[in-house]
Amino acid sequence: MNRRRGNYSKKQLPVTTNKFIGTNIQKYRRLYNIKQAVFADSIGISRVSLSNYENNNWRVPIDIWVLAAQALNISPNALLEENILSPTLNETTTSPFLHSQTSSMF
Repeated sequence: MNRRRGNYSKKQLPVTTNKFIGTNIQKYRRLYNIKQAVFADSIGISRVSLSNYENNNWRVPIDIWVLAAQALNISPNALLEENILSPTLNETTTSPFLHSQTSSMF
């Protein structure tokens, strides 16, 4: 009899092993003043899932990692950095998410 250990979803997606991605998604999302529910909806996940990723309760699937980086207008590699204390915006750094979602955020 072939038994698996643990809970497995029907759809197995590759996940990242980097423990900083979720925390860094949160830091950049807050930098852009994007509400958690709005950001989660924009990348096609629930607010609860985003919260679990940001709090490192769950590993971030690769597709969510890439979608989050695109929504924040940053390189996916930027989310891998260990020591992002407080990312800064400059005048040329804006999220395309902000331009398309501004009216629904407020």
